[in-house]
Amino acid sequence: MTAALADAGDAPIIVTESGVGGIDGRTPFAADAVGLALPGFDVRAEKHEGEGGFYSVFIAASAGVDTITLYGGETVVRADIAAPDAVTEAGARIGDLFSDVFSGDDERYCEPGMEVFSGKAVCLAPGSAQIALVFGGSWDGPDGTLPDAAKLARWPLEIIIWNAEF
Repeated sequence: MTAALADAGDAPIIVTESGVGGIDGRTPFAADAVGLALPGFDVRAEKHEGEGGFYSVFIAASAGVDTITLYGGETVVRADIAAPDAVTEAGARIGDLFSDVFSGDDERYCEPGMEVFSGKAVCLAPGSAQIALVFGGSWDGPDGTLPDAAKLARWPLEIIIWNAEF
């Protein structure tokens, strides 16, 4: 991992190809391991309902605000990061506009979001194989489509997803 998370209040949350903070694809999906990998965060377990029944997640909060949601089985396989200080190692930050992150024909790496990301654009981060960027904004088009390039350009980055299994 190229960047370790010091204390949640002292440093931005840096998402790399390897993971986020001390979380990577080898981190056991267990409360104690997640807590050790994310010092400075309060970690709690929750059950969510989805297709096929209930599944466990861990929520990491900083200063009482939920910032990272972790998914897994034996190990952590995905982290959804919505913290305002989250940044990819390539420099994409929560709140950046689509047009600031992508240029030219980069939109071809985007697809319409599904399920919880319905109505959003889910894009593979430039130069990344493990990081997706979720952009959102107002859009009244049909589900399963993206807005035109001019509208998409103004959508802000809402969530950074690290996935060990992309």
